Formats: sequence, structure tokens, C-alpha cells
Amino acid sequence: MIRFYIGEGGSVLRDKRHVRAWLHEVLLQSGVNKANINYIFCGDEYLYRINVEFLGHDTYTDIITFPDANSDKTQKNILAGECYISTERVFDNAVSLGIPYSEELHRVMVHGLLHLLGQGDKSEEEAVAMRRKENDSLLIRRFHVEQSRDGDGKVLSAAEIDQVEMKGKRQKKSRGIDMFHVEQSRGGSGGKVLSAAEIDQVEMKGKDR
Repeated sequence: MIRFYIGEGGSVLRDKRHVRAWLHEVLLQSGVNKANINYIFCGDEYLYRINVEFLGHDTYTDIITFPDANSDKTQKNILAGECYISTERVFDNAVSLGIPYSEELHRVMVHGLLHLLGQGDKSEEEAVAMRRKENDSLLIRRFHVEQSRDGDGKVLSAAEIDQVEMKGKRQKKSRGIDMFHVEQSRGGSGGKVLSAAEIDQVEMKGKDR
């Protein structure tokens, strides 16, 4: 079973039924028939405290994944664990990348699922494989965001809905927080943390050469 919870400072997940069905499909295509996975949507400060307390990392991030240490590892087709996601961080990253909030959120969600499945992202090779699997997983989504209407009765697209939500969330935020991304790859200059978009740019430059 895949469950969704709202933690301190988190935002509600939209279209839960379809998102759950999509994640189950990703698991099935990975050979997993049964799952016990909890997604906890929280705020920046809550996830920061988890990062410091349990991982010893004094940084903000968008997702932390914990495999279930008590699960039966002899059952290869069963997966268990928890994914803590900062919806504030996901929102900020979506704005910086110029993409819909839901698109970035789904990528982060499947990123955590792939971690539970054993996919790493520490090395350059692993990061490329992770991004490829994320993209493949996003392609199999078979649902659309439910239609909403603005004050004039106009039907809003998924991107327009996200823009409205982003504006509302941005107006509520009174503090600025530096952006951190799922991909914790580092560049050669001073060990700078690279964003997902910057990783893609590096890969594209490498291919052009």
C-alpha cells in the first residue's frame, strides 16, 4: 500500500488516487508486487531537522528517503520505506526551473521510489541513470489534473492551476531560502552543488563535444 500523509508545513497532494495508481505501475514494471510505502509531505524546516538529526547534513533538501530496516529482505518483490518531501522546496525548485509544481513534485516522488528500489545517484553514472528512470516513469502517467475554473468561469489547464497555486504560496512566504535539489552532484569549482537543470546542461555540453 502507498499512503500519503501531511506533516508539519506540508501541502496536500492533489489527485491522490491517480498518483497512487501511477506509482504502483512504476513498482510493477520494476518487479515489485507488494509495497508498504509512506509519503510524508512537510515543510522546509521539518525536513531540515530530519536531515540534521538522522543524516548529519546541515542543509535544506527536497526529499529524504528511508528504507524500512525491519522489512524482510528475502522477499525481493516486496518494498517498504518512507519518503519525506518538502513541498516548499519542491515549489521553489519548480519556480526556478520554470516548470509546473505538479511536474516537479511527481519527479521528486518517483525519485524517492527509485531510491527505495536501489537506484543511487552519487556518481555521475548513477545520476544519469536516475534521471533516465525518472523520465521513463513520468512518461507512463495516465492521468491529468482535474479541471478547475477561474473567477470568470474559464477552464484552467494543469499549468495554469499550478501557476495560481504558486502565486498564492509565494505571497504567503516572507523569507528567502536558497535552492537545493534532489540531485546532489557537485561541480569542479569549489564543490558547488549542481541542480538537476545544471546536470542536464553539463550532460548536453558533453554530448556536443
